[in-house]
Amino acid sequence: MKKTTIAAGALAVALGLSACGSSGGDSGSKAASSSSSSSSSSSAAPVAKVGDTVDISEAMSKSTEAVKAKKTGHMAMSLGSAGKMEADVDYGGASPSMSMTMDMGGQSLDMVLVDKALYMGGDMFAQMTGGKKWVKADPNGTDPLSQQLKPMFEQMDQMVANPAQQFAAMKGVKGTVTKADASGTTYDIKLTKEQLSAQSGKLPGMDAETLKNLPDGLSYAITLDKDSLPTLVETEVAGQKVAITMSKWGQPVKIAAPPASQVGSLQMPKS
Repeated sequence: MKKTTIAAGALAVALGLSACGSSGGDSGSKAASSSSSSSSSSSAAPVAKVGDTVDISEAMSKSTEAVKAKKTGHMAMSLGSAGKMEADVDYGGASPSMSMTMDMGGQSLDMVLVDKALYMGGDMFAQMTGGKKWVKADPNGTDPLSQQLKPMFEQMDQMVANPAQQFAAMKGVKGTVTKADASGTTYDIKLTKEQLSAQSGKLPGMDAETLKNLPDGLSYAITLDKDSLPTLVETEVAGQKVAITMSKWGQPVKIAAPPASQVGSLQMPKS
C-alpha cells in the first residue's frame, strides 16, 4: 500500500494547494444577477488602483459568483519540483466533477471525480489490480483505499471548489492591489499564522499538523480578469513555488467515470 499512500498524499497536497491558493465555491444565490453586473462593468476602468488596500472577502465573493455562472474551467498547476497537474472541472452539478492528470516525481497519475466517487489510474495501480488501469474510492466504501481517503472525502467539494470560496469566507483579510488595468487586477495577500490557524479544518490541507510546520504565514498573488474570473494564483509552500493558471472558463468539458470493465480492486499483499 506504500504506492497508494504516496498517490493519495500527492492528491491531497495538490488539491489542497489549488484550493487554498485560489478561491471559489458556492457562495449563495446571486449567480444570475452577478453575471449581468459583471458583464456590464467589464468594460469600465478598474475600480481599484495600484497600492490600494481592499477587502479580499468582497473581491473574492464577486469572483465566486463569476465562476459559478461559467460552470466549467481548466487548471494547469506547477508544484515546483513536486510535479505538475492539468485538470478540467465542472462546477455545474450537485457536486464538482473533475478530470485530472498529474506528473508527480516521474509517476504519471490520472484521476476522475464523478458523483463524489474518485477513480485513480496509472501504471502503479495496474500492478496492484491484476492489470486493471483504475481503482475506485468511494466516501461510503469499506475497502482499504476508500477508508484511507475517508478524511479527504469530507473536504473533497472544498478541494475542487471553484477558485474563490476560501478567501471569500475570510472576513477582515486585506489585500494590496499590485496591478490594475483593463485586463484585470492582481491582489497580494499575506496571511499570518493566526489567520491561517483560524481556518484550521476549513481549508483543505490546512489542518493542525500542517499549520505546525508552516513559517510565520503564507503569501498569495491572485489575478482576476476584467470579469472577476481567476486566471493566476501564485504562492510558495515549504520552499516550493506553486503556480495555478486558470482558463477556458465556460468551455465544454467531458468528464465521465471509466468503464466498469477497466476498474479493479487493490490486491492486498499477504503478510
